[in-house]
Amino acid sequence: MSILLIILRNLSFVILLLASFVGKSQLPNPAIVGYWENWNGSRFVQLKDVDSRYNVINIAFASKKLLSDYDLRFKPPGSYSEQEFKSQIEQLQSEGKKIIISIGGQNDAVILDSLYEKEQFVTSVNEMIDYWGFDGLDIDLEGHSLNFNNINIQNPGDEKQQLLISAIQEILDNHLNTHGSKLLLTMAPETLYVQGGLSQWAGSYRGAYLPIIEALRDDIDMLNVQLYNSGSMFGLDGATGGTYTQGNADFVVAMTEAVILGYTATGNIGTYSGLPASKVGVALPGCHSYDAVEHDELIEAMNYLLGKGPQPGKYTLKTEGGYPDLRGMMTWSINTDRKCYPAYGYVDVWSQLFTDNPFITIASLDDIYEGEEDGKIIEVKLNNETFKSPINSNNWTISNLPLG
Repeated sequence: MSILLIILRNLSFVILLLASFVGKSQLPNPAIVGYWENWNGSRFVQLKDVDSRYNVINIAFASKKLLSDYDLRFKPPGSYSEQEFKSQIEQLQSEGKKIIISIGGQNDAVILDSLYEKEQFVTSVNEMIDYWGFDGLDIDLEGHSLNFNNINIQNPGDEKQQLLISAIQEILDNHLNTHGSKLLLTMAPETLYVQGGLSQWAGSYRGAYLPIIEALRDDIDMLNVQLYNSGSMFGLDGATGGTYTQGNADFVVAMTEAVILGYTATGNIGTYSGLPASKVGVALPGCHSYDAVEHDELIEAMNYLLGKGPQPGKYTLKTEGGYPDLRGMMTWSINTDRKCYPAYGYVDVWSQLFTDNPFITIASLDDIYEGEEDGKIIEVKLNNETFKSPINSNNWTISNLPLG
């Protein structure tokens, strides 16, 4: 009898151990996250036609039911039937990609003012995730959604913030209990709400995300602070005058290390503990807009962060050797990356940095124009090449060159 009991106990332990592994839904590593714009227009692209390298696709955005800021739904654009949209989600999921629903954004504030509103929010998000089969939830709250009083990182003092944290925890718990798998959780705050905690002059919204991140740190799979739409920000060297402006390597490096290492915020709002680099992504626009970073400079910044290259600017990493386990990158948006010059240039950068896939780089494009070549040479370099036998480059044909 005693032997049988021991066996049963060990068997129960094994079953529980296996269940704990089964219950974890893994975010791809390395991850390339792209927001997919859920509206028709000149940039519209069907889910099935998104560049196959994007392995996390954030559907932007859930919308309000009956103008409510706490009762949410998702409705695909009119070019889709519901079945077509579900079918494309399932196809991408079968390829190992994660499809995540994003809440918030510029136009859809989420504000929970009472226990009733929290319960409605939880119910509507659970129903939305189950109906469409989303793999996760992305918290992309902006503006009025974060108008909290009494911001305290360790002990949130604002009831709306308390209700929001509790609601997200309930949604995660419900998914695990109902489906036996972890619901992925990502966030994409603006710098004001995170690194803004380093400044005393950033206004009432400064650090507003920090209590949310701190409370949910064990559940977060990837934090992608928007390194755009930003004013100047202090880095961890702010005490010695370290302020940084968007659009360059220093901003990328300084803001990313602040997220990883954490810091004691100014104004007595507490201490942000930081997150492991394996939960942190670098988030930038897909195109060379005023707040983007030129791709060559971005590669230098990322290589420094990853411990694979020299310091590209004045900010010096506090961690020698960088962060080789940085999770990946994010962009707003897939649609703009597709329309950029070159097309999908942002995901190209990620591929060069985080994979061993072959890629080509082309030199002299600025000096050569169609119809005016006159014997000029385009230098094409193949990187990460892997061939079973030598090749004759005199017979190469290169397709899909940039227009013009």
